[in-house]
Amino acid sequence: MTLATIFLFIPLLVGLVVVGLATINRVQLEQITRDVGIMHARGIDFTLAQNKLLFNKLTQGSTFVGNNVSDNATFNGTMVISTVRKLGAAECASGCANQGFPVVTYRVVLGNPALYTSWLANPASIASNGKVNNYKNDGSARASTLETLMPAMLSGEEAFVAEGFMITPGISFPDVNSDTRVTTWAIF
Repeated sequence: MTLATIFLFIPLLVGLVVVGLATINRVQLEQITRDVGIMHARGIDFTLAQNKLLFNKLTQGSTFVGNNVSDNATFNGTMVISTVRKLGAAECASGCANQGFPVVTYRVVLGNPALYTSWLANPASIASNGKVNNYKNDGSARASTLETLMPAMLSGEEAFVAEGFMITPGISFPDVNSDTRVTTWAIF
């Protein structure tokens, strides 16, 4: 019975704790991502200081925030907010290289930008207000992966995308999972 406990039940218990904590962190990240995505779809501009503070308050109490002392939060995660528009003939009357493609027209990165790079697209030039410069001709603004998810997207339509990424150091066990990462996204 002692051997069974040592070699079977203890690893099972550790595995349950790891999976349970990862599930809690995933649910937290999914909720934050959905909330930020809905706010973005409803017109909240996360380039403004008061809306960045709103994001900081939204993440309080989760493992997304490593340290939230006053307004100088350090983050264990990244939130990438994008607006994607499929360019049609009307927008490209004078001609543009991205006609017929969905392109990122707006991008804001919150949290720790060094941790995560968007799977959607990575435009070469983004203004401080979040607008993508020259999205009509910039090939790096093309969101081809979104086109595979939403093949019925019509010219002129927009999609609001929030991508969440988080490192969860609190559930790492040596020799089991040294670095646990959680990723989720939402499209509105």
